[in-house]
Amino acid sequence: MEFVILGSSLNNSAFAPLHMSALLELQEWYLAHCNDEWEHGQGVRVETLDNPGWKLVVDLAGTELSGKYFDAVAVNCDAGNGTDEQHWFHCTIQSQKFTAYGGPRNLDTLLQIFLDWAKADHTDPKQ
Repeated sequence: MEFVILGSSLNNSAFAPLHMSALLELQEWYLAHCNDEWEHGQGVRVETLDNPGWKLVVDLAGTELSGKYFDAVAVNCDAGNGTDEQHWFHCTIQSQKFTAYGGPRNLDTLLQIFLDWAKADHTDPKQ
């Protein structure tokens, strides 16, 4: 499935194709957890950062993922050490929330890391 996004102006005839499989999959995950209770106190939030970048927070309380093992991920997070300031991300679990931060071109990466983890075996490999 593909979507199109208008260019910078409504009068601009240029369209950019955008494949949104991770976003569509996140929508399905969200819908599967809506039970007339969870969505009122928990949910999924996507925000922008001012450095610039993205923040993704998924509340895990009340889901099958609450308390499941997640090994934190950090890529190119050492700003100023020759890393690409556009491509970086950090994902962790804090207070029953999957919390991820990433560069301005890494929203799809953040979504995909969450979705891959949500579908995976959650056994702690250190045990």
